[in-house]
Amino acid sequence: MAGEPSPEREQAAGEQPQREPRAAELCGLTPDRPVYGGQAVIEGVMMRSPNYVSVAVRREDGEIVVRTERVRFLVNRYPWLNKFLLRGVFVLFDTLVLGLRALMFSSNVAIEEAQAQESRRLAEDEVAVEPTADGRGAVAVHKATGLRAESTREKTFAENKKRALRILAGKVARAERAADEGQGEGEQPQPKHDTLTTGALAATMAVAFAVGIAFFVILPNVLAGWLEGRALLGGLAQDAGLARRVWLNIVEGAIRLAFFLAYLAGIGLMPDIRRVFQYHGAEHKVVHAVEAGRPLTVEAVRDFSPAHPRCGTNFVVIVICVSILVFSLFEWDNVVQRIVVRLATLPVVVAVSYELLKLGGRFKNAALARLASAPGLFVQKLTTRQPDDAQLEVAIRAMEEVIRAEQQDVTGHARQTC
Repeated sequence: MAGEPSPEREQAAGEQPQREPRAAELCGLTPDRPVYGGQAVIEGVMMRSPNYVSVAVRREDGEIVVRTERVRFLVNRYPWLNKFLLRGVFVLFDTLVLGLRALMFSSNVAIEEAQAQESRRLAEDEVAVEPTADGRGAVAVHKATGLRAESTREKTFAENKKRALRILAGKVARAERAADEGQGEGEQPQPKHDTLTTGALAATMAVAFAVGIAFFVILPNVLAGWLEGRALLGGLAQDAGLARRVWLNIVEGAIRLAFFLAYLAGIGLMPDIRRVFQYHGAEHKVVHAVEAGRPLTVEAVRDFSPAHPRCGTNFVVIVICVSILVFSLFEWDNVVQRIVVRLATLPVVVAVSYELLKLGGRFKNAALARLASAPGLFVQKLTTRQPDDAQLEVAIRAMEEVIRAEQQDVTGHARQTC
């Protein structure tokens, strides 16, 4: 196994015991070179390494569906893009594209799961349903095949029974379809087609982007100008210098941050979004474990923090702070001019913010880096939740797959990685 000491090294080390290779070492990487990242998706996690992306999604019946593929990032395909203050915009573009594809995959898994459940109706004499030990959960068993489905998420036995029967119907439908298609034993069923098309999801994301620009760029600027016009910002209207621009941009940034926090707090009240935030926390814990050289087991990653200094939430907070400085370089004239300037200089803001995020991630244990990351880590309390063990398993599975793929590139064959 890669990372194991050679006999010569063992002899030189004397009685020093062998240790399991660190996860990062299996790819020829070290914990001081953080190269892994990811995001939460619907009931799953996407992990990415330098050359691969893996998406692991848990179906409602408990099975984990995984898709791993090789990717070529723009900064790797065109090395001239991988330059200081230039790479950030292209890395962000790749991140958005990969995130879009990961969301599409997880959406299709959920859609096909629902379709399978709806395509099969279980007669009462086909199944047996029993309560769990606490009397609240339900276990449904298909008599002919022995397939089982359990539900303990709902509040009452009746609700859990209904959910367990729905999950079991989907399992039976997939098993029957696999038998009809001659699928081999042990083969993992994958979504057969893009139920949710790329075009449909791209259109949705385009609308979301437009709403985001209106809500987080245009509206804060208009409100800051309105506050100035109402003389609510003291004597700033009489000051045409840098101080006026800086204070107005601080007010605009504060409004933008308030909108952002309110948005996160609001969507965090939705049960489905809370589960996404739990998977977000699971993703961070697993990345922490790899960077710390810990084995990829639930027990090993459970105690890590669900917050991470290289998180996209940190990036948004950095963007808000950097935008105050960049926008202050321009005059505070009519509202149309201000909005055009903000949209035009957004790539500059993104580029600078990316370099700061990268710097903070590389020196995350330094006192200054911890201080600079503190606001973003605080905001992550809204975007992450403590995951359960099942969610950690999904994040670990996604990480294992990208590590395994990277290791195959190095050795030319599969190797045990975790």
